[in-house]
Amino acid sequence: SSTVLFRAFFLSHFWASRASSTTHQQQRSIYSNNYLETMGLCASLALSPQKEEDEKQEPAYVKAFKLLMLGTGDSGKTTIYKQLTQIYGGGFSERHKRLYRAIIKTNILESTQTLLRYHKRLTEGETIDGLDSTRSREKDSPLIGGFDKDQKGIPSIDWNEDLLHARRNLLSCDHHTAVDEQLGMDIALLWKQPALKFVFERRDQFHIQDSAAYFLNKAEQLTKEDYIPTVRDILLCRSKTTEITTGKFEIANEPFEVVDVGGQRNERKKWVHHFRTCKALLFIVSLNDYTKVLEESKTTNSMLEAIELFDQVSNSRWFTKTPIVLLLNKDDLFREKLKRIPITECEAFRSFEGDANSYPNVSKYIANYFLKLGMTGERRLYIHFTCATDEAVVKPLFDSMKDSVLEETLEGAIL
Repeated sequence: SSTVLFRAFFLSHFWASRASSTTHQQQRSIYSNNYLETMGLCASLALSPQKEEDEKQEPAYVKAFKLLMLGTGDSGKTTIYKQLTQIYGGGFSERHKRLYRAIIKTNILESTQTLLRYHKRLTEGETIDGLDSTRSREKDSPLIGGFDKDQKGIPSIDWNEDLLHARRNLLSCDHHTAVDEQLGMDIALLWKQPALKFVFERRDQFHIQDSAAYFLNKAEQLTKEDYIPTVRDILLCRSKTTEITTGKFEIANEPFEVVDVGGQRNERKKWVHHFRTCKALLFIVSLNDYTKVLEESKTTNSMLEAIELFDQVSNSRWFTKTPIVLLLNKDDLFREKLKRIPITECEAFRSFEGDANSYPNVSKYIANYFLKLGMTGERRLYIHFTCATDEAVVKPLFDSMKDSVLEETLEGAIL
C-alpha cells in the first residue's frame, strides 16, 4: 500500500513510498530507445549499474552525504546551488561577484537581442522556427512553438535616429562583446519602448530567461564600471551549466556534498558518472514551464520533457532504493501565470477536471501526477513546492530535508 501525506503550510510537501512489482517495472518502460537517445539519456540509463555491489563495500556512514541534482535546463538547479552557497557556504567572494557581473551583462545583452529579433518576426509576419511541426503536435494550443496568428494591437516603434543606432549597436554584438555603459544606455532606450514589453509578455512563445525584465529595468545601473552584483542579482542571473560543479556544505550540522550537472540534452550523458555514488536525488522541475518550449527544441513543450525525464530517472534500476526529493520550482511565477493561462493548455495535464486556474486544486493535481510516476522501488519520494530564489523557502526546506532523507538512507544502510 502507499501513503501520501500533505502538509499545507508555507512549503507544500508530499511524501510517499511503495514497493515495486516486477510487472509494474516492466510496464514503466514506455519510451523507445530512440526517444531516450534524443533526450541524451539513453547511454546513461542503459549501463549495467554496479551501485549495489559498491554499497556493500561502503561503510554504513559516509562522511559527506552526496546529493545529486538533476532536471532539464533552466529548471532552477543552479539557482538552488547558489542558494546553498549563500546560506551554508559562506556567501559569494569578491571574485565570484566579478564573474557574475560579467554573466549579468551578457544576460541583458542577449535578452535585448532576442526581443529585437522576435519583434521583427512578429511585425513582419514571419513564422517562428518549428511552428508548423509544433502546431501539428499541439493543435489546440496557441502558445507552443510560435506567436499567435492573430496579433492585433502591436505597439509601433518610431524608429528615430537614436533608436536605429541603438538597435544596430546591439545586433552587431556577439558573446565576445564587452557590455559597457554606452550599450547599457542603448538597452535602456530600447526597453522603454512599449513594443518590446509587448513581445516580452509573450515570452512563452519563444525562449528568454524569466528574470529578463528584472535586469532590463536596471540596465544602465548594471553596466556601470563600479557595479557590484547583489545576492538577488546573482540568484536571478542565468548561465548554462556545462561543467559539473561540486560543493561541500554543512546543513544542520551534517556534511553534504552537492553535485550540480547540466540539464540540456547534450549534457545528460555526464550524469551517469555520479549515479553510482549518490545517496539521494534532488530532481527539479519548473512549474512555470507548462506553457514554454524547450531551448534545445522549439517543437517540444518543456513540461513534457521534464515529465518524461523524471519518469525515466525515477524508475531507473539505478535508483530503486535511492530517496528522491522532487522540487516543483518557480512556484511564484506559476501562481501568477495560472491566473491567466489554465493548466489544461499543457498537453500532459489535459485530463485535469475542475477549475484549471485554481492554484490549490491544480498544485495538488500536479503533485499527485508526479507521485504516480515516481512511486516505484523501495524508496520514498518527497515532493515540495518551492521558489529557488527565496532564501526564506530554501533554508527550511533543506533543514527539514536533511532529517528525512539522511535518516532514511541510514536506516537502509543499517538494514
